[in-house]
Amino acid sequence: MPTPEPTSTLPLQASSHPDSSTLSALPDEIVDHILTFLPPESLAVVSGVSKNLAALSGTNLAWRLYCRTEWQHWHPRHNIRGLLRGAAADTDWKALFILRKRIDRQTSNDFEHVLAKQLDRIPHIESIVSRAYDAKDVLLGHLRCRDDAEDVLARRYWAGEILASIERVIAIDIWEKLRDGENVPLEHALGSLDLWIAQQPAYDLDDISARLDTIAADFISQAGDDMENVTEWSTRKKAVGLGAFLSGLEFLRSPDSGAGYRSLRNCLIGVVLADSSHNALQLVSAAIYCCVAGRIGLEAHLTNYPLHVYINVPALTGLDHDGRPSSTLVEPIFIEPWGGHEASAAVLKSQLTSMGQPETLFPAYSKPATALEMVNRMGNNILASIQELGLTFETVLSDPSPNLIPRLSATDTGRQNRYYVSQPVQLNPFRASYCVCWLQTVMRSPSQILELEGSRGSIQILNLLVQQLEAHQHDIGLVEKYVIPRYSADSVEHRHLTLTVSQKLRDDDAAPQAVKRRPSSDTGVRGSHNNYSDTVKHRVGDMFRHRRYNYSAVIIGWDPACMASQSWIDHMGVDTLPGGREQSFYNVFVEDQSTRYVAEENIGKVGGDVEPRIVPGPNLMREAGKWFKRFDSREQRFVSNMQDEYPDD
Repeated sequence: MPTPEPTSTLPLQASSHPDSSTLSALPDEIVDHILTFLPPESLAVVSGVSKNLAALSGTNLAWRLYCRTEWQHWHPRHNIRGLLRGAAADTDWKALFILRKRIDRQTSNDFEHVLAKQLDRIPHIESIVSRAYDAKDVLLGHLRCRDDAEDVLARRYWAGEILASIERVIAIDIWEKLRDGENVPLEHALGSLDLWIAQQPAYDLDDISARLDTIAADFISQAGDDMENVTEWSTRKKAVGLGAFLSGLEFLRSPDSGAGYRSLRNCLIGVVLADSSHNALQLVSAAIYCCVAGRIGLEAHLTNYPLHVYINVPALTGLDHDGRPSSTLVEPIFIEPWGGHEASAAVLKSQLTSMGQPETLFPAYSKPATALEMVNRMGNNILASIQELGLTFETVLSDPSPNLIPRLSATDTGRQNRYYVSQPVQLNPFRASYCVCWLQTVMRSPSQILELEGSRGSIQILNLLVQQLEAHQHDIGLVEKYVIPRYSADSVEHRHLTLTVSQKLRDDDAAPQAVKRRPSSDTGVRGSHNNYSDTVKHRVGDMFRHRRYNYSAVIIGWDPACMASQSWIDHMGVDTLPGGREQSFYNVFVEDQSTRYVAEENIGKVGGDVEPRIVPGPNLMREAGKWFKRFDSREQRFVSNMQDEYPDD
């Protein structure tokens, strides 16, 4: 065989410490590459072997790789995308790696405190939330802990709650920008609602943008079969062509009629982009069209048309929609979001008259709408979904189609081998309701706030927010930052939120829980705190079925006698019960996610006279981590995580 020609290579620099029997004998470039295969801890050990290895182990190539593979999420202040696009030598990657490791340790320490104690949880949660996406990878690790972890429920619950608070901050910041007239990408404006409602979302706003980028690239690639470049297409050809393309992908398909129409999944742009069924409300379909249009050089806007969301596509200056020169003003064309075909202005006007509206309102309804208007409109749709379907959880993306879910570029985003959505996502209706309360509060302009101060409507909205805050007490910092400063210092709203809500929640969080002891099971000696007799028969963590109303619940606290207010006692007829107010009462968490106060005589214990076994439903298991470590299937009870308050339970 002929001898192959040698390949051309770049000259390698000889090692400064040649030794034919050691690693140092290799050229520095090769050693540098070899070191990238070591984990960070091993690289730190290697750096102590020799001066040359110490110098090579400190180069940016390995540490850049570590930063890219160790973390998928970064705080925007790092500008990680920009750093990864630049030369490795331009960034001190080792220092950045050390910084992130320190943040991880701080986050873990704060998180372990939250798990261990009911005392001072709020400041530790706020500390984690302040780190934003720099804390997300640590929290996701806890969220995905092993099923057999000793405190699996608590770990997953608090990781999910803190992640949700981080996402809420991002969403509220977007809403404030919209309210103040700042420019926000349409997909981020609508995607902010995903951040609130999708529980433990497997995607974020950058993922939504990346998905839209992929769709636009696919359109351009497919259109490349046309001999004419897409950029040279006329406005009408682009508009109609894009509508046909998106319809082919079923992004412009109307939801199924009936109850499915109001499904929360149809309201969220991130879910629609990843769901192979592609059901969506008109607003979401139209938004996807507009977002992709902007990426292919087509100007397209949503409209605030009543009962419909048509797409307004203006002509280019000096041209008509078919690309011909025009010296007169050319009216926009309109695209139907379900189907993607062109709709004439005459059809739109006739729809107005059929709704009892005069044609004179056509210009106002058909003009481009703002992202602020669209987010508010979607908020109304979400509220309608809750009112029509009730507080029902939805599981979506349980089997996402690989053909529709792009793998993101690691060199661009720092997220190596990560799918847009790789696991089912649950839509939380309680968070949707919470979202609407915040939306109605944050989106009001300063003049609207001032005009409504002290009014019944203003107080009512704040009362709804405060009511929702009961389940998210660690969000009090958000109220202090985004809500309280919006009201005059002497207003009833400001005083109520500051004294009755903010101060009370923080005082309660900082105050040790009153300890409730039981008699010693071994000696019968009572504890040194509040001691109660055997009349408190059931323990924190016990499952039961209500004797009268038949719901299943778990005990999360108890009192030796009814400690409710006299008005509640009168209203509930406690004194008419056989056991009256002197019997034990229990705080319980019910499968419908409500908390109730139940008399001893209504507790039908598991294994007792009601039924031998109760299997906790998904709602109980999802929220039980707020009070419990895990569910003991052998004992058929939850294991308490409130030993500071109920040490004997």
